[in-house]
Amino acid sequence: MISAEAPPLQRTGALVDVMEALPHELRARGHEVGVALPYYREIRENRAFKKKDTGVTVDVQLGDKTYVAKYLEGRSAGGVQLFLVRCDEFSIGRESTVSEAKPTKITRRGSFFWQSGVGTRPAIDAATANSAHA
Repeated sequence: MISAEAPPLQRTGALVDVMEALPHELRARGHEVGVALPYYREIRENRAFKKKDTGVTVDVQLGDKTYVAKYLEGRSAGGVQLFLVRCDEFSIGRESTVSEAKPTKITRRGSFFWQSGVGTRPAIDAATANSAHA
């Protein structure tokens, strides 16, 4: 699954609750589920949240520039596997609003996370294989 918000982020609306409960229930029914989300400042600065580098990267083409998406892995308090998409050029806090940034930057940031998310399945497969051998 790909989401803009999920645990371990602080609850700001129902999306965080859904992204904890839905994957948990799907796992309980025997499905393999992981959630990919941006590596927000709130997650990066949360020392209690355990995350590790998967060693997996994906090149994301936006216009004439290529950005590198790095994948980190962690688990929510409920045990949901999380894949955090990191790109320092697009490092943000969730508190950013449209009025605080230029629309072109917001569009590029959204496009980056969407395209890196679309490329997530091969990256997650590689990260899962790396985790199994660790």
